[in-house]
Amino acid sequence: MDNDDLKKLAGRALEIAHDDLLNKGAVCPTFITRGPDGGFEVMRFEDRAAQLFNDGSAKDLLFDAMRELVKERGLTAVIFVNEAWVGKQTAKGRAIGQKEFNRRTRERGFETALRDGLVERWEAIMITIQTPAGVLIVQQPFTRDYAAKTVDFGERIESEAAPGEFRGRQKMYGDLSEENLS
Repeated sequence: MDNDDLKKLAGRALEIAHDDLLNKGAVCPTFITRGPDGGFEVMRFEDRAAQLFNDGSAKDLLFDAMRELVKERGLTAVIFVNEAWVGKQTAKGRAIGQKEFNRRTRERGFETALRDGLVERWEAIMITIQTPAGVLIVQQPFTRDYAAKTVDFGERIESEAAPGEFRGRQKMYGDLSEENLS
């Protein structure tokens, strides 16, 4: 799958997430997988099941199960769509330099970076598309007005990584050792 195909998948996943947000008020956590035959399967976590994604231990178990599915079924792509808080670097965060910013946010955590004024908290639709050849991450920041039942979408941000550079509980391909999953 080439980069254009990944971006098309990201666009379709973003449409689904936009619809969820506008019609349900929240993004339904969703896995979309592609099998070796090129077919897609969609797994949505509706209502109470979506609450599992608010618990770190539960998320670890869900992503462990997905890695087992990747291995057992020979899945060639995994897409994860969810709603998340993200940090947008502030002028104060940029002023300390990228290296120092990265060190502080890794060592002290997101909440401390937020309290120190290094980042601003934003809500975003997050889409992570993984294949054995690469990772595409799409963030669609938004603000919602619950009273007016409106959502304003910010500028879409895309970043790419090689599977060896991507780390964390969502990692599905490449070196799946414990240090790469935490």
